[in-house]
Amino acid sequence: MNNQFQKVANNEAGIETLTGMFLNRQGYSDVHPIGQVVGTIGKRTLLVRVVRTTTEWPINKHEMKWEVGGFSGHCLNSFNQKWEFELTDEFVKIRVSKKDYAIYADNSPSRYYDYNF
Repeated sequence: MNNQFQKVANNEAGIETLTGMFLNRQGYSDVHPIGQVVGTIGKRTLLVRVVRTTTEWPINKHEMKWEVGGFSGHCLNSFNQKWEFELTDEFVKIRVSKKDYAIYADNSPSRYYDYNF
């Protein structure tokens, strides 16, 4: 994965290259949106406008296909999830760090719920 956040953390790119991009946090197999980078504060801190999903579950949850297996079942098309996002009026500061390998930058917010974990 071409992770611009880690490039900035490793001093391979300038912090200003993240402006306008969306930050997402990967936790094990789930992905949660953090927000859109709207500015920088100094050399290592980002000002991020928070992004939230509009629903608790994918908007196409009823389209998930299941088969028997695992503990209770196995979702065959879990990568086809569709989510809607909204920018909030909340802002957070995020410090760019080599240790925060779970954050990645992308051109759009991402959300993924791993039904098979």
